[in-house]
Amino acid sequence: MLLPLRVETRFKDAELWVRIFPDEIAINTHEKLLTEREQTFGMAYWKALRAAKDDDARKRHGRTL
Repeated sequence: MLLPLRVETRFKDAELWVRIFPDEIAINTHEKLLTEREQTFGMAYWKALRAAKDDDARKRHGRTL
């Protein structure tokens, strides 16, 4: 797995020294619960998909059942 790195370089006694430090991962938190807006739009999507009677309507919603 590739994670972000911080690289430091320095010349010491005519040599190039390289130090590599693991950096913080960009995502610090994850919200497990959906917001009310996400729930509303998700429920509306699935209701519209189930209510679609023909294949053309289902294709407009991006899935076939």
